Amino acid sequence: MLPVRIFFIILFYTSSFLIAHNIKYENFELDNKDIKYLIIFILTVILTAAVTGRLRSKNRDPGFVSNSKNLIKNFVINLGLLALAVNYIGQLSTSRFLLTASLSLGFFFELIFIIVTSEFSAKSKDSSVFSLSKTILLIEFSILVWIIIFTLSSSAFNAYTVKQKLFFVITLMVIWFVNGTLNREFDTIENSTFSSILWNHIKSYIIFFLIISALLFLFTLPVELKKIITYNLILFSLWALAAVAIYYIYKSPPRTDAVSFSLFNTTEFPEDFYKTNGANGVVETVKHQSPIQSQLLKFQLKEIYLKNFSDVYDFLNDQLDLEDFDISKCSIIRSADMYNIEVLPPHSLELYINLHELNDIRRINAYLIEVNRKLKSNGYFVGRFESNKLRYKNYHKKYPFYLANIYYSLNFVWKRVVPKLPFLKKVFFFFTKGRKRALSLAEGLGRLYYCGFSVKAINEIDGFLYFVAKRHREPSTDKNPSYGLFFKMKRVGKSGKPIYVYKLRTMHPYSEYLQKFIHDNFNLKEGGKFENDFRITSWGKIARKLWIDELPMLINWVKRDLKLVGIRPLSFHYLSLYDKEYVKRRNKHKPGLIPPYYADMPKTLEEIQLSEQKYLDAYEKKKIFADIQYFCKIFYNIIFKKARSS
Repeated sequence: MLPVRIFFIILFYTSSFLIAHNIKYENFELDNKDIKYLIIFILTVILTAAVTGRLRSKNRDPGFVSNSKNLIKNFVINLGLLALAVNYIGQLSTSRFLLTASLSLGFFFELIFIIVTSEFSAKSKDSSVFSLSKTILLIEFSILVWIIIFTLSSSAFNAYTVKQKLFFVITLMVIWFVNGTLNREFDTIENSTFSSILWNHIKSYIIFFLIISALLFLFTLPVELKKIITYNLILFSLWALAAVAIYYIYKSPPRTDAVSFSLFNTTEFPEDFYKTNGANGVVETVKHQSPIQSQLLKFQLKEIYLKNFSDVYDFLNDQLDLEDFDISKCSIIRSADMYNIEVLPPHSLELYINLHELNDIRRINAYLIEVNRKLKSNGYFVGRFESNKLRYKNYHKKYPFYLANIYYSLNFVWKRVVPKLPFLKKVFFFFTKGRKRALSLAEGLGRLYYCGFSVKAINEIDGFLYFVAKRHREPSTDKNPSYGLFFKMKRVGKSGKPIYVYKLRTMHPYSEYLQKFIHDNFNLKEGGKFENDFRITSWGKIARKLWIDELPMLINWVKRDLKLVGIRPLSFHYLSLYDKEYVKRRNKHKPGLIPPYYADMPKTLEEIQLSEQKYLDAYEKKKIFADIQYFCKIFYNIIFKKARSS
């Protein structure tokens, strides 16, 4: 509608003229010369809009980019017409500030109007869809405000009035917003790569810097002031670019292992963890081969595939009956590419060997699960990874002692700590693509168990830990393997029902899946703990001695999952080691936050059971009085006898 458009043009540019006049003269009082200039100004704007077709509805393109380009054309023509009028009509001579400020503000108002009213949809005639990101706009606006405040606080601005400072701020803001909008700096472009988005911002910052530099050249300002403004513009560009890069990295979908990070993660075995299931019950098992076939794999491994890995061949020959495998159902590669395993038919392999370290595979769990799917029941997977301890040794073989410690510490923080933090892990995977990730021995083996393997043997060869893993079940259905600082463990509660006990992590990630492996390969020491338990971190040992890891269990006490004094909440696997008849009695009672262990300090598993039975005998007779008696005795042992959990 023509009248409506003319009305808005008059409204926008009249308002801009009055605002510019107030900034210049500090009042809204217009004399005859100002009124004449305002009339010429409005007529020029309307005439330009008519010439460029902005007043014709049938030719009006609803797309943002087309409208904004047309508006720029208007601005240039208006500026030229007004300059001619001021230069050749003496009565209309006015200040350059009033001329440029009124036209610039009017341009800004119209641009805002276009942003609000344009059709930002797939139906737009623009070649690409515009979608304004309020987050990016807010990020850059906040940084620009900070830079402006920092600039105005310099001594070079002391000689300028508030009006002049305000003009500087408005000009900078308008140019930044207009430039950023036209260059799609605040646009969330779908299906764009990170590099293209970043390059788009760099181009926009360069244009912004050049525009301001041109204005500084035109205005007669002190050299010191120009240097300060130029320096702060560069500072703004660098800070804004860094902030936008971090935002896009965080916003991009994670391409890491399928591990959810929450404050407390479920980390105990699922109920069917030790059940060995085939694929729908029809998975073919490894069969014995004919004498001719039996020698073929052994020969090719020794003379071709593992010719340069003689120690690896000896390790496999000791651990596996290589004569039992059909070479047509074996695969030997050295690659971190998922494609090599994805293209194979399900349950088609008896033996899969990958000599490339797991540390370089971006999505380790997804890779191991895929290997699990390609193996037959009881098929074998042979691989390797560099554990943290081996990486420490390798650094010390390569560099002098102190330099090796520095390199390893930096490597540990970047490739071990950062990937486990909720926000920074996206930054790590973006820059490293998951290569050379740090893995502890417990995490490396724990991931294998989590993905359905049981580890038959491990051996350190040439700076890597080689393993032979057997497929013995489907991958775990647990969606939240332990990975965070805090976690919750599945424990046996009253009536044998599962409860989840909160704790501070003192073990390496995925350690809970190694409980059977630890039980099969390590002995129990005094106190019922496993001897030489490599799952515990160095700082975890300190936390356990100080009971820091037990503090989150207060949540269970508040939730009434645990009582203050009572039998220790045990895992289903550990409880399976107890006497069956005693377990029935034990399950009738609610576990406690403070176990009777600290009252009697038993040393063996049998003594631990007797200690708990002694407590239950007293509790079943005296209830609360027995708990008070045990609490006092435990408190005395801890404070004065330095009783500690082993």
